[in-house]
Amino acid sequence: MPPALLLAIFYLTRDAGSVRSFLAHAGQIDIVIPAWYTADAYGVVTGVPDQHLLEAARQHGVKVMPLIVNPDFHQPTVHALLTTPEARTRVAQSLLEECRRQQYYGIQFDFENIPAADRDALTALVRDTSTLLRRDGFRLSVATMYQTSAERPASPGYAQWLWDNWLGAYDLAELAKHAEFVSVMTYDHHTERTPPGPIAGYPWVEQIVNHCLTLIPKERFSLGIPLYGRRWYAGTARREGSQATATVHYHEAAGLAAQYQVTPTWDDRDRAPGFWFYRDGLREYVFYNDARSFRERYSLAQSYGLHSFSSWVLGAEDPAVWKELPPARR
Repeated sequence: MPPALLLAIFYLTRDAGSVRSFLAHAGQIDIVIPAWYTADAYGVVTGVPDQHLLEAARQHGVKVMPLIVNPDFHQPTVHALLTTPEARTRVAQSLLEECRRQQYYGIQFDFENIPAADRDALTALVRDTSTLLRRDGFRLSVATMYQTSAERPASPGYAQWLWDNWLGAYDLAELAKHAEFVSVMTYDHHTERTPPGPIAGYPWVEQIVNHCLTLIPKERFSLGIPLYGRRWYAGTARREGSQATATVHYHEAAGLAAQYQVTPTWDDRDRAPGFWFYRDGLREYVFYNDARSFRERYSLAQSYGLHSFSSWVLGAEDPAVWKELPPARR
């Protein structure tokens, strides 16, 4: 029996490289999720679509489902929005009107850095917005942080901080009841607050999938696959308790490897490439993603019969990724 075909979902920014990638590969994309909108503490939605990209998507038959976020993932903003019923209603109504104007397929919520205590309020926003959009034939999807357990970690420190501020607000089982699909972001495994390591180590991703499938039906589960990488370097950290890091795209990682004359190595356990080098006498690390690491995670999603994959972000990818994908289903 041939492996299941997955819907191909890609995120798009206004960056020129991201736009070029979309225009070059729209025929292999089922749903595009452009980062066009934000919502403030009062539920006021701000953003303007790119009409050129909208027209290109229509010509290629790509469904458009724009992203709406809390600006800079600012926690006080999203807390005020979620805990004020009038603000939640304003967001939902504004998105319905924008869907009508632009004739989108739907909208995706990507609210992050949410206090775990606001869990029920987030679910209420998703439920009410989905109900409103569906009346007019539009769809709502939700991007969520990953979870490997439904319980708050017992050990204090980083794990509890992460749960209280980033992971615990998502009631995956309830969100899946109201969302067209749930894009589970299986990234970042390692961050500026951890030692250097892969963006999405394979055993870690599989652990997330197995846990989330106890909460999300596979028909509504979209596996988040990162296309970018990260560099840990000698520099000044952005905030207390963090390290100096930078996001790197595939071509940037390849450029660093060439500049410092190092050969990236493939980690058989984490199924991802990486390398290190010395700059000014100090060791720096780069972990990134290429076509091979993409294929491993794409195959994982296929093996579980998931709804789709959702990849952040167009323009960051190894060009060979497109050789792994069939034409989009229309």
